[in-house]
Amino acid sequence: MPDAIENLSEGAAWPVAAVFGSVTYPPGGSYGPRVQADVQLVVADSGSLRLQSDGAVLRLAAGEVVCQWPGAVEHWRFDAERPTTHRWVAMSFGEGSAPAVGAWAAEAPRTAAESPALRALSAAGLALRGDGSAGASAARLRLAAASLRGFLEGGAARGVGAHEDARLPPALRAMQAHIAAHAAEPTSLADLASAAHVTPSHLVRLSREHLGVTPVALLWETRVRRGLDLLKNTGLSVAEVADQCGFANPFHFSRRVKRATGKPPRALRG
Repeated sequence: MPDAIENLSEGAAWPVAAVFGSVTYPPGGSYGPRVQADVQLVVADSGSLRLQSDGAVLRLAAGEVVCQWPGAVEHWRFDAERPTTHRWVAMSFGEGSAPAVGAWAAEAPRTAAESPALRALSAAGLALRGDGSAGASAARLRLAAASLRGFLEGGAARGVGAHEDARLPPALRAMQAHIAAHAAEPTSLADLASAAHVTPSHLVRLSREHLGVTPVALLWETRVRRGLDLLKNTGLSVAEVADQCGFANPFHFSRRVKRATGKPPRALRG
């Protein structure tokens, strides 16, 4: 589909929003039915997925990718015997992109094997979760578009570098990388300082000066953002979301979410 793919560019059809996420469902879990609102690539990492979509049934094993298109009615069921972990990138397009999106959907493969390039793009997108800066938002759009292009071309995505603000001191970049990789784990200021190779007091000073928040505040902001992503894009319970995002219990998660958004978690379901 060379002609259709050429429309996937910033001068033509380009995503206006993109969300990267990862989730683990317990054995026998399910999600849906729901109407897909975005273009969404889903990759199975472990276990298996059974997708019923508009009358068709697909089974996805680890290492396989499926693309869902806007308007599809979908119902996901997960491996009955093992936990299932999958990643996704959901991207929204403006109304003016509808003809291009329709052309991609008509010609796209239903599933594909995940290539190393697609895996690298996904990892780069996941590393940006919790970063609300303009640079990170733009990078997510580029990574999402490159992922979709790679899927449409059969998995051979063009490389796109991960976002990194070179203006930040190396200690802060190291801290951000540690938070991105370990936000769901018990993490203290001392842990962040150790990852950044500076003292805790120096890290606090750098973070306040360059980011406007303390390291621990950034950690909790990242956890809340990830929790909101899971609330909106998965069928996990509030307790399961809290556990996967590093909160001590659902009540702690609910309190943090309400403080950040003014609403309880159940009111924010997608």
